[in-house]
Amino acid sequence: YNMEITLEEAFTGKTAQIHVPASISCTECSGSGAKPGTQPVTCSMCNGHGKVRATQGFFSIERTCPQCQGRGQTIK
Repeated sequence: YNMEITLEEAFTGKTAQIHVPASISCTECSGSGAKPGTQPVTCSMCNGHGKVRATQGFFSIERTCPQCQGRGQTIK
């Protein structure tokens, strides 16, 4: 979070309230996104790494896996 303060506040101290969003897992899928009766499996394209690499000669490009969008898992 960014909070602007004056030089005086930095020197003497400042008290402020901030709101931090809490992550709460879904009770149905435990945060996996899988519907009841399905389950996440390791992505077959990136083998669970979330990234794929394309090599051509001396050059290598790594990008987010297009199949799992970088999650490393897909839902079956």
